[in-house]
Amino acid sequence: MFKKGFVLLFFAIFLITGCSNQNSDMYEVNQTDVTEKLDNIDFEYKLPMKMPFEVESTQINQPPTDQSMFSVAFYGVGGEYLFLDVSNSDVKQSTGNQTEEVSIDNLKGTFLEHNQGAKVLFWKENEVTYQLSLKESGDQDRYSKEDLIKIAESFE
Repeated sequence: MFKKGFVLLFFAIFLITGCSNQNSDMYEVNQTDVTEKLDNIDFEYKLPMKMPFEVESTQINQPPTDQSMFSVAFYGVGGEYLFLDVSNSDVKQSTGNQTEEVSIDNLKGTFLEHNQGAKVLFWKENEVTYQLSLKESGDQDRYSKEDLIKIAESFE
C-alpha cells in the first residue's frame, strides 16, 4: 500500500511540475543582438528575454534626432514578426478599438486586437512606455493575448 501511495504521489508531483512550466513553449532571445545596435539611448529600458517563436533576425529603428524612443522588429523563422516600441515620453494609446485591461506581473497593461488581426499590448514601467505588436503570417490565431503577456513578463 505504501508503495502504491508513493508512486501516486510521485506521479502527481511530476504532472504538476510538468504542466506548470508556463514558458516551456517560449524561445530565448539574445538581447545582445539588440543592445549592440542601439546608440545613445539616454534612459533605462528593458527588453524581452523570451518569445513564442524562434527569432531569426532583428531590425532596430531609431529616429536620428530623438534619443527618447526606439523600435525593434523581431522576425521569426516561420514568418512571424513582433514589433516593440519603447519610449520615455508620454505616448497616447489608440482607443478606437475595444481595449481590455490586463495584468503584467504587478503592472497594469492594455490589450487590444485590431480588425486586421494585429494584437497589441501597452504598459508603462518606471516612466518608460512599452508597446508590443504581434502580427503573424498565415494563421492569425496561433498567438494569443496570453503570449503577449508572457513576452512582457519576460522583460529584463
